[in-house]
Amino acid sequence: MIAITEHIPLSAHTTFKTGGSARFFCVAKSIDDVLEAIAFAREKSVPFFILGGGSNVLVSDEGFAGLVIKMEIGGIEFTKTGASVGAGENWDHFVEKCVEQGLCGAENLSFIPGTVGAAPVQNIGAYGAEVKDIIESVEVIDIM
Repeated sequence: MIAITEHIPLSAHTTFKTGGSARFFCVAKSIDDVLEAIAFAREKSVPFFILGGGSNVLVSDEGFAGLVIKMEIGGIEFTKTGASVGAGENWDHFVEKCVEQGLCGAENLSFIPGTVGAAPVQNIGAYGAEVKDIIESVEVIDIM
């Protein structure tokens, strides 16, 4: 069962280090955790927000009146030609591991803050490379 806490300052979870508290907050380490957290938000009739590494997020001083789900699904599994990686894995750490494994394509995307799960949403890019060019597939959760 996922632990859901109340009134957690979001400044500790963003790169800007500003903003108020989340009414509810939890850390998701599995898909089941995410689904359980969403069910909680729906039961309480509050909005939810999925937070990765906290970059490109500016939280109001009034905070967030719903549930913040901190995505920490980790893990990297390499094959000869690619990798499968959890949404909560640090992006730069993932790029570093790809380079160590001899997988090319992501090295120009090093030092971009955030998590793997946010990379395709933001279509991160640098130095003429974009993440859309190296992703083969994405597993998603249908929250509708």
